[in-house]
Amino acid sequence: MEFDAGKLFDGRANRTTAEALRKAGMKTGAGEWLGFSLVASVACALAALATALALNAGIALSAAAAAASFALAFARLSTYPARKARKRAELVEADLPFALRTLATELSLNAPFERALESAAGYGEAGREFSRVLADVKRGHSFPRALASMGERIDSVHVRRAAAHLSFAFERGKTEGLRRLADQLTSLQREKMRKHAAKQSVLGLVFVTVGGIVPAFFGAYAVIGSAFLEAAFTPEQILLAYFAVFPLADAAILYYLKKSSPKVKGNA
Repeated sequence: MEFDAGKLFDGRANRTTAEALRKAGMKTGAGEWLGFSLVASVACALAALATALALNAGIALSAAAAAASFALAFARLSTYPARKARKRAELVEADLPFALRTLATELSLNAPFERALESAAGYGEAGREFSRVLADVKRGHSFPRALASMGERIDSVHVRRAAAHLSFAFERGKTEGLRRLADQLTSLQREKMRKHAAKQSVLGLVFVTVGGIVPAFFGAYAVIGSAFLEAAFTPEQILLAYFAVFPLADAAILYYLKKSSPKVKGNA
């Protein structure tokens, strides 16, 4: 009999995971994903335990390393669908102002609604969602129902607002709301870019400090400490600091900058 890992978690965890998987576009059940997260986390914990014991870290420290590895791995894996859903939503939001302006222009020229959606289908991730709306309509769904489904499968309040404005435009023929929403999204993207630029300036200083100033002080301290103070560093420790610790710290800062960069497309 197949084991359902979802039974190990409460109903809220299963529902939250299932919703995140759906919005992330992942064709996996909540129980399957939670089970995979659990097994992979146990494997990470065992690997950490074996490594710590091999390094003679002691039972207590080895157990702590295993527990920390399990907790970190499970936290990252179990929340991966939610993070992927948010990333997908950001990609859709980045293209949405272009698509909405195209829709507003087409509809203001009295173009058929289906043709307007076809014109908007060329704008990246947002365009792909409008293509899915058209596919739903061809399968027999009404435009309002197909647009509502688009809002439900993307983890974004802006996409839901766009779907509501498009439904209103379909029923009433008014496009002012689409243009206003496109302008609001453009302003939000510019604000995100300004905040990211400010964060980039601060982290740039941190990068210079970690990559240049701290290693220089560490080298001076290692030399002075070995010559005049009781503190002494072995050659292996100095090599580890310069070839692993400092480069990894710089890489972590660069990775954070890349991951925190807002998803925007040119001058929307």
